[in-house]
Amino acid sequence: MGISLNKNNAFTITDRNGNTKFSLDKRMPHIIGNFTGGAYVNQIYTADVPYTTAIIDRTDVIATLTSSYITNNDDSFILPFYNISGGFADTNSKIVSGIGSTLVRKIIQPTTKEFLGSSILDIIIDNGTLKLVCNQHLDKTGFNNIDGDVAVYISYRIYYGRFK
Repeated sequence: MGISLNKNNAFTITDRNGNTKFSLDKRMPHIIGNFTGGAYVNQIYTADVPYTTAIIDRTDVIATLTSSYITNNDDSFILPFYNISGGFADTNSKIVSGIGSTLVRKIIQPTTKEFLGSSILDIIIDNGTLKLVCNQHLDKTGFNNIDGDVAVYISYRIYYGRFK
């Protein structure tokens, strides 16, 4: 393994075969934004959605975060962290990583415990904004009662960055 220093204040680390393992010539991740806040994931059944509706398949935007430096470029990344109160994913006041999708609600039939649907939280970059979205999927066809349709509160800290 070798370290090479050059006149441009950069260095390279190579293995014994001369393959580059690290170089300052490669783009490095930089955190350029930090968003904090909170949002509710409302119950699936509300005044606008009658309880008699058996099949629900919708996406709810629960928060939209804007800044002039957010782009849809391939060089951006998101590091979300959540504290979730209520629902299946209640974190008991602990902070959890939100990388990937997070199952916040699991809807079941109370007697048979059959899985009927879920609410899944994601964060996306859309037209220069960050959006916390919750995908709601439920099929209670043939059942009258469900368990798990509770309001969920999400406190978040989201880091936005790019490779420079």
